[in-house]
Amino acid sequence: RPVVDREWVYLLEVKPGKKEPLADKVSSLWYVGPDKLLVEERDDTASNVAGAVTKIWTADFSAATNLLDGPYDQVATTPTLEQAYLPAVNGTVPANPAGVTPGAKSTCADVNALLQAAGFVNVKLEGIAVLRSKGETTLAVLNDNDFDLAHVLDGSQPELRSQLDLLPLTGCS
Repeated sequence: RPVVDREWVYLLEVKPGKKEPLADKVSSLWYVGPDKLLVEERDDTASNVAGAVTKIWTADFSAATNLLDGPYDQVATTPTLEQAYLPAVNGTVPANPAGVTPGAKSTCADVNALLQAAGFVNVKLEGIAVLRSKGETTLAVLNDNDFDLAHVLDGSQPELRSQLDLLPLTGCS
Protein backbone atom coordinates (compact mmCIF):
# COMPACT_ATOMS: atom_id res chain seq x y z
CA ARG A 1 0.00 0.00 0.00
CA PRO A 2 1.55 3.37 -1.01
CA VAL A 3 2.63 5.64 1.81
CA VAL A 4 3.71 9.29 1.62
CA ASP A 5 7.32 9.30 2.77
CA ARG A 6 8.63 12.56 1.27
CA GLU A 7 7.46 16.14 0.81
CA TRP A 8 9.37 18.62 -1.34
CA VAL A 9 9.32 22.22 -2.50
CA TYR A 10 8.64 22.90 -6.18
CA LEU A 11 8.84 26.55 -7.25
CA LEU A 12 6.82 28.04 -10.11
CA GLU A 13 8.56 30.43 -12.50
CA VAL A 14 7.91 34.09 -11.62
CA LYS A 15 7.03 36.73 -14.23
CA PRO A 16 10.05 38.99 -14.78
CA GLY A 17 9.58 42.16 -12.75
CA LYS A 18 6.32 40.95 -11.22
CA LYS A 19 5.21 39.29 -8.02
CA GLU A 20 2.97 36.60 -9.50
CA PRO A 21 3.92 33.31 -11.15
CA LEU A 22 4.34 33.09 -14.91
CA ALA A 23 1.97 30.13 -15.02
CA ASP A 24 -0.59 29.95 -12.26
CA LYS A 25 -1.51 26.28 -12.34
CA VAL A 26 0.11 22.88 -12.09
CA SER A 27 -2.29 20.65 -13.99
CA SER A 28 -0.44 17.38 -14.42
CA LEU A 29 2.39 15.34 -12.99
CA TRP A 30 4.03 12.39 -14.67
CA TYR A 31 6.40 9.94 -12.98
CA VAL A 32 9.67 9.50 -14.89
CA GLY A 33 11.81 7.85 -12.24
CA PRO A 34 12.68 7.78 -8.55
CA ASP A 35 12.42 11.33 -7.19
CA LYS A 36 11.79 12.67 -10.70
CA LEU A 37 8.57 14.03 -12.23
CA LEU A 38 7.41 15.87 -15.31
CA VAL A 39 5.35 18.87 -14.18
CA GLU A 40 2.93 20.78 -16.40
CA GLU A 41 2.71 24.49 -15.54
CA ARG A 42 0.09 26.50 -17.41
CA ASP A 43 -2.21 29.48 -17.53
CA ASP A 44 -5.70 29.64 -19.12
CA THR A 45 -4.59 31.36 -22.32
CA ALA A 46 -5.09 29.73 -25.73
CA SER A 47 -1.83 28.27 -27.00
CA ASN A 48 -1.76 30.53 -30.08
CA VAL A 49 -1.93 33.78 -28.06
CA ALA A 50 1.36 35.63 -27.47
CA GLY A 51 2.43 35.27 -23.86
CA ALA A 52 0.50 32.04 -23.27
CA VAL A 53 2.32 29.67 -20.95
CA THR A 54 2.15 25.91 -20.97
CA LYS A 55 5.44 24.19 -20.26
CA ILE A 56 6.51 20.76 -19.13
CA TRP A 57 9.39 20.82 -16.66
CA THR A 58 11.55 17.96 -15.50
CA ALA A 59 11.66 18.23 -11.72
CA ASP A 60 14.45 16.34 -9.96
CA PHE A 61 13.95 16.00 -6.22
CA SER A 62 16.93 13.72 -5.53
CA ALA A 63 18.87 16.55 -3.82
CA ALA A 64 15.79 18.38 -2.47
CA THR A 65 15.03 18.67 1.24
CA ASN A 66 12.46 16.22 2.56
CA LEU A 67 10.10 18.44 4.54
CA LEU A 68 7.85 15.64 5.79
CA ASP A 69 7.41 15.87 9.59
CA GLY A 70 9.86 18.78 9.76
CA PRO A 71 9.30 22.29 11.12
CA TYR A 72 7.40 23.43 8.01
CA ASP A 73 4.84 20.69 8.61
CA GLN A 74 3.97 22.31 11.93
CA VAL A 75 1.00 24.71 12.02
CA ALA A 76 2.82 26.91 14.54
CA THR A 77 5.78 27.58 12.20
CA THR A 78 5.91 31.22 11.21
CA PRO A 79 6.52 32.42 8.65
CA THR A 80 5.14 29.48 6.73
CA LEU A 81 7.22 28.08 3.92
CA GLU A 82 4.81 29.66 1.42
CA GLN A 83 5.27 33.07 3.05
CA ALA A 84 9.04 32.64 3.01
CA TYR A 85 8.96 32.17 -0.77
CA LEU A 86 6.71 35.13 -1.66
CA PRO A 87 8.47 37.04 -4.44
CA ALA A 88 9.34 40.68 -3.89
CA VAL A 89 7.47 43.29 -5.92
CA ASN A 90 10.25 43.32 -8.52
CA GLY A 91 9.79 39.57 -9.14
CA THR A 92 12.85 38.45 -7.21
CA VAL A 93 12.29 35.18 -5.40
CA PRO A 94 13.85 35.25 -1.92
CA ALA A 95 16.72 32.95 -1.05
CA ASN A 96 15.82 29.49 0.18
CA PRO A 97 15.02 29.39 3.90
CA ALA A 98 17.78 27.82 5.98
CA GLY A 99 17.87 24.08 5.52
CA VAL A 100 15.49 24.02 2.53
CA THR A 101 16.51 23.04 -1.00
CA PRO A 102 13.72 22.88 -3.59
CA GLY A 103 13.60 20.43 -6.47
CA ALA A 104 15.80 21.28 -9.46
CA LYS A 105 13.93 22.20 -12.65
CA SER A 106 14.87 21.99 -16.28
CA THR A 107 12.72 22.68 -19.32
CA CYS A 108 11.36 19.56 -20.95
CA ALA A 109 9.00 21.13 -23.49
CA ASP A 110 7.34 24.42 -24.37
CA VAL A 111 3.96 22.88 -25.16
CA ASN A 112 2.59 26.05 -26.81
CA ALA A 113 5.53 26.10 -29.23
CA LEU A 114 4.99 22.40 -30.02
CA LEU A 115 1.26 22.97 -30.60
CA GLN A 116 1.91 25.96 -32.86
CA ALA A 117 4.56 24.06 -34.86
CA ALA A 118 2.02 21.27 -35.43
CA GLY A 119 -0.73 23.75 -36.38
CA PHE A 120 -2.85 23.01 -33.30
CA VAL A 121 -4.51 25.44 -30.88
CA ASN A 122 -5.48 24.23 -27.44
CA VAL A 123 -6.77 25.90 -24.29
CA LYS A 124 -6.48 24.99 -20.62
CA LEU A 125 -4.43 21.84 -20.96
CA GLU A 126 -5.27 19.66 -17.99
CA GLY A 127 -3.77 16.29 -18.68
CA ILE A 128 -0.58 14.86 -20.09
CA ALA A 129 0.69 11.41 -20.81
CA VAL A 130 4.08 10.34 -22.07
CA LEU A 131 3.84 7.52 -24.58
CA ARG A 132 6.90 5.49 -25.57
CA SER A 133 6.88 3.09 -28.48
CA LYS A 134 9.60 1.78 -30.80
CA GLY A 135 12.19 4.23 -29.50
CA GLU A 136 10.00 7.31 -29.99
CA THR A 137 8.39 9.43 -27.29
CA THR A 138 5.08 11.21 -27.81
CA LEU A 139 3.43 13.74 -25.53
CA ALA A 140 -0.35 13.39 -25.37
CA VAL A 141 -2.08 16.56 -24.11
CA LEU A 142 -5.78 16.84 -23.31
CA ASN A 143 -7.68 20.04 -22.66
CA ASP A 144 -10.01 20.88 -19.79
CA ASN A 145 -13.53 21.06 -21.21
CA ASP A 146 -14.93 22.06 -17.81
CA PHE A 147 -16.82 18.74 -17.71
CA ASP A 148 -18.90 20.06 -20.62
CA LEU A 149 -21.10 21.81 -18.07
CA ALA A 150 -22.22 24.38 -20.66
CA HIS A 151 -23.26 21.66 -23.17
CA VAL A 152 -22.02 23.79 -26.04
CA LEU A 153 -23.03 22.05 -29.24
CA ASP A 154 -22.91 24.86 -31.80
CA GLY A 155 -19.13 25.33 -31.85
CA SER A 156 -19.37 28.88 -30.47
CA GLN A 157 -16.96 28.06 -27.65
CA PRO A 158 -14.29 25.83 -29.21
CA GLU A 159 -12.24 25.90 -26.01
CA LEU A 160 -14.89 23.71 -24.37
CA ARG A 161 -14.64 20.88 -26.91
CA SER A 162 -12.63 17.89 -25.80
CA GLN A 163 -9.35 17.86 -27.68
CA LEU A 164 -6.45 15.44 -27.62
CA ASP A 165 -3.21 16.41 -29.35
CA LEU A 166 -0.22 14.13 -29.91
CA LEU A 167 3.16 15.84 -30.16
CA PRO A 168 6.69 14.48 -30.64
CA LEU A 169 8.75 14.82 -27.47
CA THR A 170 12.53 14.77 -27.23
CA GLY A 171 15.04 15.55 -24.51
CA CYS A 172 12.90 14.82 -21.44
CA SER A 173 14.00 12.32 -18.87
